[in-house]
Parts: sequence; C-alpha cells; structure tokens
Amino acid sequence: MTSPGGNTRKRTLAFVSEGVTDLETQRAREQVEQAKFEAECKRRERKSLREQLKANAISKQKEFSGLVKERDGINRLSDDELAHIRRLAEQDRQRERDLKEYLESHSKGFTLRQRQLAKEQPVKESLPPQQQASARTNKLDGVVKVGKPIRKKLKLKLTPSRSRTPPKTTQ
Repeated sequence: MTSPGGNTRKRTLAFVSEGVTDLETQRAREQVEQAKFEAECKRRERKSLREQLKANAISKQKEFSGLVKERDGINRLSDDELAHIRRLAEQDRQRERDLKEYLESHSKGFTLRQRQLAKEQPVKESLPPQQQASARTNKLDGVVKVGKPIRKKLKLKLTPSRSRTPPKTTQ
C-alpha cells in the first residue's frame, strides 16, 4: 500500500468515475479508507513485545557499562602516569645496584688495608697468650673491647649517734 514515491502515510488519490457524482460520500469513504490505512501502518511500525524487551535490555546494558566505566575511570591511571611510575621504580632499582656495587668495592679495599695493617704491626710478646689472641682479633675486627669495671660491694654499719638537738637545760 505504498505509493510509487515511497510515502507510506498518504494513499494516492482515487479519481471519481464518470457515473458517480456524489463527492461527499466519496470523500467520506476515502477518509475511512485512509484511517484504516494509517492504523495498519501504525500497527506494522509498532514493535512486538519481544523487540521492545530486547531494546530495553540493550539500553540498560549500555547504561550499566557506562556507569562501570565511569566508576573504574576515577582510579585508573593514564599511560603517561604508568610510564612515569615505571621510570621512577627503575631509577630506584638502579640506585640500589649502584650503592651495592660501591659498598662491595669499598669493603674489599677496606678489608685489604686492614689485613696489611695487621701484618705490619707485630703483636706484643709481653702480653699473656690470651690477651695476645684477643689483641689480634680486636685489630682484625677493628673493635676495641673494654674490660668490665670491677665492682666491689661495700658494707656499711651504721651506729646510732646522738641527736644533734641541744640538751634541755632545767632551771
């Protein structure tokens, strides 16, 4: 019931035949037919229940995914921020490696110098053997051990003494 021009709303005009001269009834009939045609078009344009439910589900899914994307987007970092954080972490690791290499190289030099000094300084022979051994270990470790102070317990006896108030004189 479409017209050759593609208009689905209006039907093509029907010409009045020669014998019929009642134009009012002809117009009334045309209006009734046009109303039927438009009602049929609306019925065909209306979606079925299944199509309506499917369209509603799709729109709700889009809305939900938009909300999820918005929520997750708040805490998400951009690619530039991630690259910056990775560069900082790599710089920290490089500093740790440099520090470790520095400490290893200097500790080797320190232990070599310590051994050379230990070989150059003879241990005093006048010390008893135990102190000689401790002197060697102290020099090698670089630690000087101080002996414990001797503590003596003193016992004091207190004797009652006279009171320091002057004696009372009687008159």
